[in-house]
Amino acid sequence: MAKLTHPGKWPPTDVAEGTTPRAWLRYEWQYPGSRRPSRLISHPTVPYVTAARVGGADGEIDLAALSTAAEHYLKQLKHYVNATPPPLGRADPMLDLLADVAASGSLLHWCDIWPKINAEPSRLEGQIASWNMSRHPKSAMPGTVILVATEGIPDPMHGSFLMRFPSAGFRVPIEVRATDHGFDLIIRGLTAEFPGGSHQALSSLLAGRSDAEKQKVLSGLSRSLSGVPLGFQAGVAPATLVASSETDTGDAPVEAAVSDDASSATSPPPSDTSSVPPTPQTDAQPAARSSVYRMITMLEDDIAKQADVVPKSLLLQDIRFSAQPENVTDGAWDITLTLLARGQDTPRGEPVSYRLTVRVRLAEPGANEVELLSVTRVPLVSHAVAGTGGPLPPPLPFVRVFPVPPPDWRAPSGRVPPHPAPPLAWRRPTRPDIILDLFRENRAIGLGRGLKMQQLSL
Repeated sequence: MAKLTHPGKWPPTDVAEGTTPRAWLRYEWQYPGSRRPSRLISHPTVPYVTAARVGGADGEIDLAALSTAAEHYLKQLKHYVNATPPPLGRADPMLDLLADVAASGSLLHWCDIWPKINAEPSRLEGQIASWNMSRHPKSAMPGTVILVATEGIPDPMHGSFLMRFPSAGFRVPIEVRATDHGFDLIIRGLTAEFPGGSHQALSSLLAGRSDAEKQKVLSGLSRSLSGVPLGFQAGVAPATLVASSETDTGDAPVEAAVSDDASSATSPPPSDTSSVPPTPQTDAQPAARSSVYRMITMLEDDIAKQADVVPKSLLLQDIRFSAQPENVTDGAWDITLTLLARGQDTPRGEPVSYRLTVRVRLAEPGANEVELLSVTRVPLVSHAVAGTGGPLPPPLPFVRVFPVPPPDWRAPSGRVPPHPAPPLAWRRPTRPDIILDLFRENRAIGLGRGLKMQQLSL
């Protein structure tokens, strides 16, 4: 790790005492457009700057250096915002949660950096990371790293991995700027978002519990969730469908939320909300019950049958929790699984992919019975929308398309990239359609049956 020199006091005294917070600090108590507990904090004119010396005995810029700088920043931000009297008019309990990210009992954990700094390209392990935005060879610094922390618990089947909950976490963008003696690590704000509605963060559910109660719940959940072998396996290409117990999961902190939103901190809610209603559990077969260690052979098949998808294609993306405060340690827990899946083959062409929302109930954390409550599916569609009219002849209909391919669709000199790109086929657009349409243009599409979209001449 690089040798770091942190600011002695931040914000500086003349800023903290000489001006009102509104003059330099944007503090959104609810992230614009979010329907869940969230924060947007920005102070571009008063950045937090940590000096980093590198080389030789001083080490290099790595996750340890960046996370240490972020942790010092979070503590000083908390001390400022939650001072007595609070400069913003009220204290913010969410900052207590974020600032404790390095504490031994915290359920928040920093994500590894990807692509790795000063390293050959490698595949993304899992589905979430601290994103290295450097454009230099081997992703070297200087550059920008978006440091990401999520909630997670140890996976007993993969001792070196965490089962992460990506819908509960926060991001700290850090600009790494070159100096004569190394680098400056510059922080200008953060964003945070946690589940809302009927779902809670583990940090919130376990707040105020004794160490023994926390350990009982966490060990029980670890046993239960390790029996859900769905999702991306660490070290396996994301495009490969595998059975794994590494599961990314999500939860939330302290405030009440406006709605029960299924989007994640890393993926804002989709604009297309049309969905197939939950599959009823009555008048068909009894609710599926199974040992948690047999979910791959029983619940998966039952989920796939009700959603009309290919069983072995299920990829677990997120897990959210809900429990009554009085039942946290001994009562039933409702768990919501977010999965991706491929639809069954159809006579008309390739199947559609779906996002599944699956609700199950544990009798208690670590129990050997799981009840399947409901299955809801939403199609994952990369769609072209009808245009507003134009001077195109009737035989050549036109659509609104994105004229510039995403960066990970392109390779140098037309070659295939040397490492797998993020699987765009498994993603939904994360912005509202009114925003997406700003990037589309009218294109005529020639008539051609049996051709895939990328084979058509635009």
